[in-house]
Amino acid sequence: MGFALATDLNRPGVFLNAGVKDGTIFARNMLILHRIVCTNMIKRTKDHSSYQKWVEGEYFKELGQVIKQKDIKGLIKKENALQKEIELIKKSISSNINKSRRNFLKYSAAVSTFWGWLYDHDH
Repeated sequence: MGFALATDLNRPGVFLNAGVKDGTIFARNMLILHRIVCTNMIKRTKDHSSYQKWVEGEYFKELGQVIKQKDIKGLIKKENALQKEIELIKKSISSNINKSRRNFLKYSAAVSTFWGWLYDHDH
């Protein structure tokens, strides 16, 4: 009797070539073979903690360099200063618009007065 057991492709094949004379001996041999195959298939879990710790350290090294390059605190201060300046410019623009409207009304009144005077004196 020939017997072949499918195994992991990364491992050498497992084969049994024997004649069966006694069923109990064969069953016992199959149980033993099963135990051998099962114990060989159990993979030890690898400890990745040291690698993860190293990766985290590298990440923080690079993060520190990036933060130094960008100087985030300085950028935030600049942003706040620019926001204040923008608010002042917006107020200045709105006051200039109001002055412009008042001046336009004065100009329109002066033009109207001129054309009224011209009409009265030229007719």
